[in-house]
Amino acid sequence: LQAGGVDGRKIRALTVGLWVRTTNAQPGQNSQQLPRVELSFFDDKQAPVGAQTAGPWHGTSRWTMKQSTIEVPARARLAVVAVGMFGGTGQLAIDGMTLKIAEER
Repeated sequence: LQAGGVDGRKIRALTVGLWVRTTNAQPGQNSQQLPRVELSFFDDKQAPVGAQTAGPWHGTSRWTMKQSTIEVPARARLAVVAVGMFGGTGQLAIDGMTLKIAEER
């Protein structure tokens, strides 16, 4: 997990870029349990105001550059980035992850 300030009054969207490699990535107990990157957003009182994902990824793949645009809720003041299997099985490797402003308000 990594947290950082994100002011939804000024930032409309972020671009997440990363290199991804998977090995036999499969769902866990349900189809939602797959490897991914999840951004959770919180307001000025640290109450949740939304979440979005990059991914999920499944199967086996060589190193591939992935990019996703994530909308930032207007009430957001903090973003927490989580990378993981989220209940899925197999392997996930990432490298060179970037988080950039895609669009300002």
